[in-house]
Amino acid sequence: MALVAALPECSQRVVIMNRALEHMARYRQLSWYSREAGGQLFGTVSSSEVVVLTATGPYRGDQRRRTSYRSNPEAAQRSIDEQAGEGHLYLGEWHTHPEDRPNASGTDVDAMAKLQRASSTRLTNLLMVIQGRASGERGVALHSFGVDGLTRWQVHRNIPETKKTECGSFE
Repeated sequence: MALVAALPECSQRVVIMNRALEHMARYRQLSWYSREAGGQLFGTVSSSEVVVLTATGPYRGDQRRRTSYRSNPEAAQRSIDEQAGEGHLYLGEWHTHPEDRPNASGTDVDAMAKLQRASSTRLTNLLMVIQGRASGERGVALHSFGVDGLTRWQVHRNIPETKKTECGSFE
């Protein structure tokens, strides 16, 4: 079953498909010695929804510590190129946190700002998913990062009703 994320004021939603959720959940930091893991998010974008189809990583050569993560840039770029060849857009990044209900740290915000500036994507916002220790929607935090900074989305198992207004679109 997919997760759906929404903002109360937006008509656009984010759908994270089971395949991507299962990949990220495999790297939950369930023991005291587990190190953060992460990678990239890929999928499709329309005016009504962003669909995260695939999560990739972690990669050999990543910098992984208990409370920090940095992708191997060459491996991440190879993944971006491979996914583009399959028709998938680069949507953003994911990583784990050693907390049940994850929250974005100042380091996460800084990393997303750097990534937004350096990225050559056509999207106006990038996604950041943080996988915590809890299972299901309780353990997933979804943020978008754009010109207005970081926005946390409400994650649900069921599709919430949304108002039809324009806001921070990804297109």
